[in-house]
Parts: sequence; C-alpha cells; structure tokens
Amino acid sequence: MKKLNIVFSFTAFAFLLISPFLTGCAEGEHELMSPDRDLPESVTITVEAPAEAAFKMVISTDYRTEKDNFGNEVILPNDEKEYAVTEDFNKTLLLDSEEPRISVELKCTAFESDTGKKSDSVRLVVKFNGEGNFDFGNHDQVHLFSRNTLISLQSSFSRYGGSSKRFNSFLDE
Repeated sequence: MKKLNIVFSFTAFAFLLISPFLTGCAEGEHELMSPDRDLPESVTITVEAPAEAAFKMVISTDYRTEKDNFGNEVILPNDEKEYAVTEDFNKTLLLDSEEPRISVELKCTAFESDTGKKSDSVRLVVKFNGEGNFDFGNHDQVHLFSRNTLISLQSSFSRYGGSSKRFNSFLDE
C-alpha cells in the first residue's frame, strides 16, 4: 500500500509539474507575433452619398469568417448594427481591445436620378483611431454604384496574426 501511495504521489507531482507546458503547447497558435504593436481603439465610418440614392449599411465589430460550400470565405456577424443611409453619414465605434476588427457592408437599395443616369458614386471612409499608424486598415475610396451594388470591407488588427484587409464591390441581385 505504501508503494502504491508513493507511485500515485509521484505521478500526480509529475503531472502538475508538466501541465503548464502542455497548456502552452495547446495554445501555440496564439503566439504573440507583435507584442508591442499598437492597436486601434476606435473606428470612424463616413459615407458621402448622393441625394438621389438610399443605402442599407450593416456594421459589425464582432464577427467570424467561415468557408461556404464553394470554399469562399463568408462573414458571419455575432453582433451587427443596421443603418439606413439617405444622406451623409458619420459614426465612431469603440473596438475590442485585444483584436479590433470591423466589417462594413454598404448596399444601394434605391437610386432615382432626375437626369436618367444609371450609376453614380459614393465615398466610403473607414478610419482607425488611436496611437499608432493604421494606414493599412484604413479605407478612403470613391466607388461607382448602381441599384443593388454591394460594397463590402473587412479590416482586422492582431498582435497574434498581424493585420488583414479585404474589399469587394459587386452587383448583388
């Protein structure tokens, strides 16, 4: 019985001694790549829209990406806010302090031109705020659109995986 207690005690002690290393190995994919990297604290979204157009804008700062059946990456928001944009729009949002990210979708829902134009342009500005240079994630472009055009932008910053930015614009019928 005494030998069994000694073996059990030694096994428990060895497990307790090794378990921090096992936990560290399991979280290896979350190794800090840029521990001193400045991360944005907030983001400002600005839309300069023509008077004859209406847009639906969906903004999410909490989303995940998954692959669809065709292997395309799709955005699945965990939390999103929807806005009707019929004139110039400006909104500042706070970001997650560990992995700041933003997904913006701007879809033209109505376009009525007095001159018979079939398309126009809209300016979309996404500017990250805070101490640091976030030019990589910032976006400031004028986009041509017609009814049902969808403009989609995602930017993220991370001390673990670096920064990423993805932009698409297409006719969504």
